[in-house]
Amino acid sequence: MAKNWLRNLIFEDPEEEKKDVSTPEPARTVSTPPTVTNIPLQEEIDPSTIFGKVDQNLLNKLCAVLDAQNKEGIDYLKFKKSVDSLRDFQPDESARFTTAFITLKATHPDFSKEAILKTIDEYIRLMEQERSVGLEQLNELRKKGVDQKEKEIIDAAKRVETLKDEINKLSTFIAETNGEIIQRRNDYALQEANFNVTVNKIVDQLKGDRNKIETIIK
Repeated sequence: MAKNWLRNLIFEDPEEEKKDVSTPEPARTVSTPPTVTNIPLQEEIDPSTIFGKVDQNLLNKLCAVLDAQNKEGIDYLKFKKSVDSLRDFQPDESARFTTAFITLKATHPDFSKEAILKTIDEYIRLMEQERSVGLEQLNELRKKGVDQKEKEIIDAAKRVETLKDEINKLSTFIAETNGEIIQRRNDYALQEANFNVTVNKIVDQLKGDRNKIETIIK
């Protein structure tokens, strides 16, 4: 089986996959937690403005899933390969389909239109199953990478509010206590000065009387 053949089941024109799908400049919104400041925030893209384009690696994986379902006998994949092999000889698509069908029918009498349609429906169901599994896995990643992180932001914002209240209380305590310290320092300095003056008065009196006693009393 040619390397790019299964890929061409999805892209009727092989050149179509080479075309770049332009994405309009999305409308952007910024979700800002009200209590968190000075934190650079990633700009969020509005999902309704996103236009997806083919992921080549993903496309190869999905084609490999189809390839793994290759059935015995003639099915849609073998029929489509036969149709595509006539591209260089028959430019009309309807003619290619008819020629491929008649040719395969001649060598495989049991081959029928219903068999082709049945296998197409099977492959469609297979791709839809892959879609369901892939979206489920993506949702799990979204829960861990987005929902859990949003919860962490909410918890952090609550913690910031708690810390802000605690900081305000501590700031008030510091200011009030610092004022109290200054007042008490001034009071103690005044008391010290008064105490020294009072003691000096008594000491001076005692020294004066001592001098008098030494001089007067013989």
